[in-house]
Amino acid sequence: MFISTFQFCLILLSVSFATLAWSAPIDARIPPYPLTVVAEFPSASWVENLAVRENGDLLVISLSLPSVFLVEPFTGKSPILVASISQATGVAGIAELEKDVFYVAAGNISGLTPIEGSMAVRRVNLRPFSFENCGNIVTPAKVELVASFPDTIFLNGMCRLSSTNNSKLLISDSILGSFSMLDVNTKTYAISITNPAMSAQGSASGIEMGINGIHVFEDGELRTGR
Repeated sequence: MFISTFQFCLILLSVSFATLAWSAPIDARIPPYPLTVVAEFPSASWVENLAVRENGDLLVISLSLPSVFLVEPFTGKSPILVASISQATGVAGIAELEKDVFYVAAGNISGLTPIEGSMAVRRVNLRPFSFENCGNIVTPAKVELVASFPDTIFLNGMCRLSSTNNSKLLISDSILGSFSMLDVNTKTYAISITNPAMSAQGSASGIEMGINGIHVFEDGELRTGR
């Protein structure tokens, strides 16, 4: 999911999850739900994706910064920098495998063009993380490299293989049109699927993408977006 604005705001949609459905048609008779700005990021920020912690806080990643931010959606406080990712200029995908143990796909991007071979997945452990009410960090999150992906271009969508599997991630490459399976315990991966129809069709720009967001449902069905 790419969203680019000169000033990016996270907006809270007050709607019950029970009302959401993949195939639900848009009905003009349904009144709009109220929207609330919960956080603002600096000018030229490119907020790419987010994950929701068990306590309702949001972990937000930026394609224009090698950073992971914490947003408390109901306090109105400014985003808190949770982690800085070394040897990267932006972060694209994020997923949680265990409570407060997240994984992010990060790499180098020149303008809108991902640099081939620069992507890697890192573990961001929030279990030791703590901060003061003013936002000052007391104990930082623990960041460590899980695996580098030299034969990929732009790792983007990321999800767990199943709700009962705490070791395997499925990751899409939006340029190559491929899926990689990563075992975070053994720190090894394999490209399991490559399909030209899911690729960027020869474009190397991050704007011209193939496969993007991915999700594996409980019945094993994989759904994607592009």
